[in-house]
Amino acid sequence: KGNYDKYGRWAAENLRRGGLLIGDNAHYFGRLLDDSEDASSMRRFHREAAEAFDTVCIPTPDGLLLGVRR
Repeated sequence: KGNYDKYGRWAAENLRRGGLLIGDNAHYFGRLLDDSEDASSMRRFHREAAEAFDTVCIPTPDGLLLGVRR
């Protein structure tokens, strides 16, 4: 999960308008607020996705983030 922020950045730079971003395990197994580098990466992923995409986090057992590139 430590590379989610890099994945999100790549998607923001490379997806065309209307492109779909999908992030599984968006709740990071209930550890999203932990003080770890992986949790920090996931929080950055959420923050950066919200800046470039219209996003929603679907409440599956561990969260599914969907974003459409603006």
